[in-house]
Amino acid sequence: MSRLLAVASAKGSPGCTFVAVGLAACLAERGVTTLLIDADAEEQGTAAYLDLPIGAATLKLASTRLGLDAAVIREACVPVRQRLSCVRAPELEGLEGAELAAGARSAAEAVVVDLGHRAGRLQRDLAGVSDWLVWVVVPDRLGLERADRALARGELRAASGGVVLNRLGSGCLKGAGSLIAERHRLPILARIPDDRRAAASARPLHSRRPFRQGLEELARCLHPAFPRVRSAWP
Repeated sequence: MSRLLAVASAKGSPGCTFVAVGLAACLAERGVTTLLIDADAEEQGTAAYLDLPIGAATLKLASTRLGLDAAVIREACVPVRQRLSCVRAPELEGLEGAELAAGARSAAEAVVVDLGHRAGRLQRDLAGVSDWLVWVVVPDRLGLERADRALARGELRAASGGVVLNRLGSGCLKGAGSLIAERHRLPILARIPDDRRAAASARPLHSRRPFRQGLEELARCLHPAFPRVRSAWP
């Protein structure tokens, strides 16, 4: 069964792309064929994060006119590693979120969509047909305020939603994550610590010891095919 997992955030770079890429990589490394879609309206952060050429994996307008079936989407994708590929979904007239989601579901067992922080038509459509909408929140004062406003606006809606607390460190407010989860009735799906030394190391960051537990826990929550076993990473 294919799952479409959308990742969003409020403005302020709380790590939306990091979580989306890490989630997709965890799923792929555990044997789940995964498609990562960059649908951030402002920047192609996924391509930069994965060291892909800008524009190399972008869906073309001509493709949308032919219908976005699995074959068209696979042709536009760029392989990242085994069982993981990536494609950019730009804001184009005629590019329908529901059609893109349906084609992506038929092309992969898991579809992870980086929605970014700006909710346009395409982002709203993709969130609306997703199985899970994951909000990435840094639980410090500014991050909490921004996330609270974004969630209150209700621009993005999905069948199910949850929160990932990212960059947990000494500057975070005690109980901030629980506060926003209770206020908006969303479960906390994973907690990822702040570790500047690990973040400054060579990629892939998702495999670094401080981050991998939270990302694997997130994958385990969101996809039924993710193995219920302890990590085999060193």
